[in-house]
Amino acid sequence: MLLRDAGDSAAAFPLFEKAIDQYAESGSLDTAAMTVEKAAKVIVLQEPEQAIKLYEKGLALVQQSDRSKMAGEFLSQITRLNLRLERYSEAAKAIRDEIEKYVEVKEAGRVGQLTIALVLVQLAQGDSVAAAKWYQWVLEQCPEFEFTDDARACR
Repeated sequence: MLLRDAGDSAAAFPLFEKAIDQYAESGSLDTAAMTVEKAAKVIVLQEPEQAIKLYEKGLALVQQSDRSKMAGEFLSQITRLNLRLERYSEAAKAIRDEIEKYVEVKEAGRVGQLTIALVLVQLAQGDSVAAAKWYQWVLEQCPEFEFTDDARACR
């Protein structure tokens, strides 16, 4: 935190990573995940790419401990940061991963929101064929999505 206050977020990143790794190695996955969340918030404005790395590390941790809500939050942050950095392919991958998580828990409403986001990301890249392909993919994964307002918006 001292490095952050001194304006040196880049130097803080390896220390955050070390703390996260040590919490995980000691079996404190929840503490490691909370550290990811706090650390990423500290460096996100100055070092968004490093924040993405932290969220990806956190995602791997929470997937081990079956914390689907926190995994969804980390995926959402990864998506937002990739969009901010105009890394659309990475953002689309994170959205697809998040859709898969919500399909598992049968939450069609959230699947619909994410599908709209995925279609918009594909269209922002100028790829209407990919947008249609991923829309069809979601319909196959979550058949109840077809009858939602979000599905009608994507057609």
